[in-house]
Amino acid sequence: MQRTGFVFFIFLMLSSPFIYPTLAKQENKIDFKSNNNINQVISSTQNNKKIVYANDLSRSWDTPLSDKELKKQFLEAEGRAIISFFSFAEQKKAIDLLEGQGINVILKYNSFPGLKIEYNWKKITDISLDNLRVKYVSQIGKETFYSLTLDQNINTTLTGLIDLSELRQTLEIDFLHNQKDDEGNYLFGKNITIAVMDSGIESSLKGLTKKCKYLGNGTIQPTNEDKIVYDFNAVPGEDKNDLSGHGTHITTILAGNGFFTVDGKVQYEEEYGIVPEASLMNIKVLNASGYGKDEWLVDGFDKAIANELNIVPDIITASLTSITFLSEHDPLNEIVQEASKKGIMIVTSAGNYGPTSSSIGSPAVWENVLSIGSTSTMKDISLFSSSGPTPYSTAGVDLVAPGRLVLGLNSSTGEKRYTSGTSISTPIVSGILALLKQAFPEYNSSQLESSILNTADDLNKPIVFQGNGLVDAKEAYFWLEKNTGITFSILPKRISPENLFFYSCVEGTQSSFKVKAIASDEQHLWTNITGDDEIIEIGDEIILSGGWNIFSFNITIPYDKPIRNYQAIISFTNSENYTERITINLQSRYYRGSILFDISHDSDITNNSWFGGSSPYGAHLYMTRMLKDRGFKINSFSKGNFSDELSKNDILVISDPEKGFTQDEREQIYTFIKNGGSFLLLVDSYRIQVESAKDDPIYPSNYTAIDNLVGFFGVNIDPDLHSMQIPFATVFSSVHSDITDVEEAFFLGSCLQFDNDTNPEVNLSPLSAINIGTEKSPFWKFTGVVGEYGKGKIIVFGSGYTFSNFGLMDDEFDADYRNRGSIGLGSISYNHLFSKEMDKNNRELINDTFSWLSTFNRPKIDFSVDREKILIREEFTVTVSVTMTNDFQNGNPYAVQYLNGTILFSDHTIRYVVLSAIRAGVYEVTTSVSHYGEFILFIPLKLDGHNPTDGRIDLFCNVELWDQQQEIANIANLVLALVLIVLLGLPFVNYRFKHK
Repeated sequence: MQRTGFVFFIFLMLSSPFIYPTLAKQENKIDFKSNNNINQVISSTQNNKKIVYANDLSRSWDTPLSDKELKKQFLEAEGRAIISFFSFAEQKKAIDLLEGQGINVILKYNSFPGLKIEYNWKKITDISLDNLRVKYVSQIGKETFYSLTLDQNINTTLTGLIDLSELRQTLEIDFLHNQKDDEGNYLFGKNITIAVMDSGIESSLKGLTKKCKYLGNGTIQPTNEDKIVYDFNAVPGEDKNDLSGHGTHITTILAGNGFFTVDGKVQYEEEYGIVPEASLMNIKVLNASGYGKDEWLVDGFDKAIANELNIVPDIITASLTSITFLSEHDPLNEIVQEASKKGIMIVTSAGNYGPTSSSIGSPAVWENVLSIGSTSTMKDISLFSSSGPTPYSTAGVDLVAPGRLVLGLNSSTGEKRYTSGTSISTPIVSGILALLKQAFPEYNSSQLESSILNTADDLNKPIVFQGNGLVDAKEAYFWLEKNTGITFSILPKRISPENLFFYSCVEGTQSSFKVKAIASDEQHLWTNITGDDEIIEIGDEIILSGGWNIFSFNITIPYDKPIRNYQAIISFTNSENYTERITINLQSRYYRGSILFDISHDSDITNNSWFGGSSPYGAHLYMTRMLKDRGFKINSFSKGNFSDELSKNDILVISDPEKGFTQDEREQIYTFIKNGGSFLLLVDSYRIQVESAKDDPIYPSNYTAIDNLVGFFGVNIDPDLHSMQIPFATVFSSVHSDITDVEEAFFLGSCLQFDNDTNPEVNLSPLSAINIGTEKSPFWKFTGVVGEYGKGKIIVFGSGYTFSNFGLMDDEFDADYRNRGSIGLGSISYNHLFSKEMDKNNRELINDTFSWLSTFNRPKIDFSVDREKILIREEFTVTVSVTMTNDFQNGNPYAVQYLNGTILFSDHTIRYVVLSAIRAGVYEVTTSVSHYGEFILFIPLKLDGHNPTDGRIDLFCNVELWDQQQEIANIANLVLALVLIVLLGLPFVNYRFKHK
């Protein structure tokens, strides 16, 4: 045993892999859009205690439309609309009034006081609706919803196919099946009704025809009860059956009986679903192609909630989404609120548009539903899974569940089929909720939803990807057994460096964080902060309404303090001493400058689609987090006084604009640059277009608007080549090594032209170009242009891809895209994506770009260090020269005796150093480090008359004999192998000698 232990120790010492730590982390910001309906109300301060009333999300409409606004909305709806009133009595009066005037009332809704109408605008605006209070008029027949699977990415030869038996065992659903309800029935879905909102259910298949009972020990027994108790088809020209196969697959996971066609014969296997004894409502809202219109969905929800048979579902499961929504004017917003009021739980798919952020559509975007993302393994997020944040600064995703290659029925043949997508994850959560509902029928929907939110397994991924984490059926069951009183849940539960959005770090920055809460009843929460409480501002008492709520709190990072870690816990406790917590783990950064993203000209955002917009929280969320980690404050402008916002910032970024710029806006931008501001224009941003959603609109940039904006400088879009479909490698000019040392980057966008004769005050030159000719006969097209105007700096880059979430993926995935023209996202996970460094070239290009753009009016800092001499525990010297100047040419040296420096290591540990003056403006420190890998040295400076700088340099600590490590490892492994052979052979030799 001693010999074996020694060998194991030698093995660990000699053959441990050297690991490159990844410094790329992500971060957060405040609200995107103002929305008075979700802002908390601070009612009063009593006895120096701040009392906060959280927003009750069911109260979205307070004021009826004015006559002017009503006419405007009728005009915008273009003759076909859903009109909603404040009461059913007004709905009834409106029917009589409208039909009496010749307006066609197509449908009266029963779940909310709405009407579907067709009209002539002139005719309807002549009708007086003064006595009828109207909430909104919403155009219909325009927005498209679609199913959410990635069939085109599925290769059935792959390993990792998940059968339903494995799914049940892994998620411990089998544990729930073996528990009993109060009536002695095993938990299998008895007395539970679920509405399946999808493409229909192929009820002719034996696997979905009859309900099944559970007899214990994995044994099930078919019954004579029909599984489907209600059918509604909203799709014109089709019957109630499933013509796309999507709804059948979803229903198999949810309630399948385990019968499949194998070699032409129907046979039973233990591949049954989660609730085979549940009653199902077949609500068909998607057609044979997997698409559906908005009105079909509204009609379907209405029938699910209020139908002629008076069947009220316990749960609505909807594996579908749109890529647009209509803010509070979306009828789906109102109808899911009505369902929530009735205690109906709605579980819906987040979407399949990851890794682009803010890629969650309706109905998942609404806070009254459970939005479900996908995992590829039990510990990792599927890269295709859509993420938040929502337009209201909440996480967007509530929970995740397995969604890769899960078994279901082929609706055409009854055979096995494996499919991926957030569609697959959704019925898993719906089924678990159904089992919990059967086990605890006395609990309301908020308690049941709290049970899975509070017990989810935190995967330590960004909150906007995972919500509270992976659903845990067994723990949710135990939680409900234990917590029998008034309860609540909150999201997020942590604010930490792993997050892309729920994080803050830049000194002097105040960030507001929205908390989504669900409460079993109206209740008071008392807050308590332990740790660094000085950075947190929150109400002393939070008052929640029963159901879904939102409230907020602030974190302020102190200014003019060294980099340090901030840790705190916010505890929320109700009257029954039930407590939930948010953990705070932050590490500050020195302030470097302010960046303003103009999102007011991005119709992806401003036209209420929001989906994947070119904002700092959409297509550029990864970059935003990276920039914040480098000390930049990130602000966004959507409306208000543009000039005022520009004056507060150092750099203006405009990405992929669609809306034109007014003359005033253009003049304000030119003045900002001339006075010393910097400007970055990204012509085409990028989000993935998966094949299953090939008909979705992906809005191109408005090239006319861009030409009108930057034509002033002499830059225009090249009319001969601007395509997002042709990938190139763009080569950077060595002339501009002061901007970046990156040699090439992946390009997917528009080429540019420039003319120095257009504006003599602007000096333009090419930053990058692509060769669209041949190697022997190159023909170059410019992809990036750089220039200066007045005191300011300009970069126009034809591709936003490099700066997008996709552009920051590892080179391996870039290469995959170049080779195949698409990315097999069904097989890629979040861990897989970030198992290596993020794209090194693109990351460096982003850092170099913003470093160059932020150099105006800053002290010039030059670092001198022999990088080859930075070895573990070996002393090395860093020399820093500082020049105080506004023009960087003939400035004066900075004159103090010492400079304070900060070393930040890749494991987030911090060490402070002091640099001593060796002559005027030149400082030096000799030090050593014991951490292998990347580290950063900061020399922060805040000088009179200069903008602050973080003065950072990225360094790498190596080990001796680095270039001989492979040979050393080979020798060590050979020695180890020989030792193992000797050790393993000794017993045999001893045996031979003993028995000789």
